[in-house]
Amino acid sequence: MTDSDLFKEYSHPGLAVFGGILAGIMGTMNLIYGLLLLFNSEFLVLTNEGLLFVDATAWGWLLLVFGVVQIAASVGILNGRTWARLVGIAWASLVVVGHMFFLHGTPFWSLLIITLGILIIYSLAAGLDTEDA
Repeated sequence: MTDSDLFKEYSHPGLAVFGGILAGIMGTMNLIYGLLLLFNSEFLVLTNEGLLFVDATAWGWLLLVFGVVQIAASVGILNGRTWARLVGIAWASLVVVGHMFFLHGTPFWSLLIITLGILIIYSLAAGLDTEDA
């Protein structure tokens, strides 16, 4: 496969590469956060107001799965697969919504993940052609 064939279905290949790399970074961050929650459920800072969920272990498994899927989508995006771009958009959207639940406990980390998710959604959606949808 030549370089000109690599992203022939993307209207903005630079954005696709950017989105694929960010998806890999976000997937890795979700893996790390999921593992932290699994092995150390006291990692979250709880206040008197608490968080919007009770079971940190369940969120740890969920974030672990999100991380694995996001890394797989990242590899697919960087290989120029349309399905991976759509999966990347869907999973980044779910991760953004999911991390809104963590804003109270870990605001910096959650805002970082939400920002990365929005950048991924933009970079992958900007490359969608109307005939792909």
